Amino acid sequence: MSIIYLNNVTKKFKSITAVNAISLSVDQGEFVALLGPNGAGKTTLLEMIENIQTPTSGTIRLFGRDWATHERDIQRRIGLCLQETQFMDKVTVREILCLFASFYGLPDSRADEILRDIHLEDKQKSYIENLSGGQRQRVAIGISLLNKPELLLLDEPSTGLDPVARREIWDLILALKKQGMTLILTTHYMDEAAYLCGRIVMVNKGEILCDGTLEDLLAAHAPGDSISMTLDRGPLSVASLDALGVHTVVWDEGNRKGLFHVPSAHIALPLLLDIVKANGASILSLETHKATLEDLFLVLTGERLVTA
Repeated sequence: MSIIYLNNVTKKFKSITAVNAISLSVDQGEFVALLGPNGAGKTTLLEMIENIQTPTSGTIRLFGRDWATHERDIQRRIGLCLQETQFMDKVTVREILCLFASFYGLPDSRADEILRDIHLEDKQKSYIENLSGGQRQRVAIGISLLNKPELLLLDEPSTGLDPVARREIWDLILALKKQGMTLILTTHYMDEAAYLCGRIVMVNKGEILCDGTLEDLLAAHAPGDSISMTLDRGPLSVASLDALGVHTVVWDEGNRKGLFHVPSAHIALPLLLDIVKANGASILSLETHKATLEDLFLVLTGERLVTA
C-alpha cells in the first residue's frame, strides 16, 4: 500500500489550471522532492495532499484512506510545515512547543524531546521574536514532529535562509530519514533536492516533467557532459553540430548562449571550437561540467530554473 496515492488530480482557479491531471504514488520510507520554479504548482499540490485545498477533480488517498471519511485518523499520522509559519512573538520556544503538544494530548516532556531534536535547548526561554529565521524554521519543523508522524510534508523548508541555517535544516531532515519516516518536500533549490531526496519529481506549469532518481533522470534526459558557451554571435548551425554526436542543443538567443549535451566533453570540445571558428564567431565564455538538474530542466523546458 502506498503512503500517498494521487490519481489524475487537477486543481483549477477560475480560468487557471494550477495542477493538471497529476498521478503520483509514494511508498513508505521514501524521501521525495517536488522540484520546480515558483508558480509551478508545487505548493498547490502539497496543500491538496494536506487537505488544505480541495481538488477540482481526481483522487487523493493517504495510508489507503481518503480525507472525507478518515480525516481524524490521517491528521494523527501526518506532520506538516507550511511555506510560512506565523507565531506569537511574546511566547518562549518551550511555551509554543508545549502549547502545540497539548493539542495532541501530549505531556510537556514531549516538547523537551523536540527541543533536543531541533538543537534549541539553549533557546527554550527565548521569545520567538528574538529568534533568527533559521531558528524559527526549526521550531516550525519541531512542531510538525510532535505527534511522531509517519508522513512529513514540508513546503519550501529553507527558502530565505542563509547557507548556515539551510545546512542546519538539512541535517535535521536527514536525521529523520534514519528513523524510516516518509517525506515530501517542495523546493526550487536543485542542490536541496539532490542532497536530501532519493527521488525527484520535477514539476512545471502544473504538470510532472519527469520522476525518478537523479542518476536515472540525467541518464534518460541529459546524459554525458554539458558544454556552456557564450558567443559574440549565434546560434551555430545545428546541422554543423552533427559530427559532435550532440544529444541536445539549447540556445538562449537573447544572451547568445548555447548549452550542448554531448557524450564526452573532452572529445567534443575541440570539434566544437573548430565549428565556432568556421562560423566566424568568437567565444566570450566557456564552461564544461557533468550534467546537473539545472541542465535537465533546461533540456525539458528550454528555460532555466529561476529560483528568485
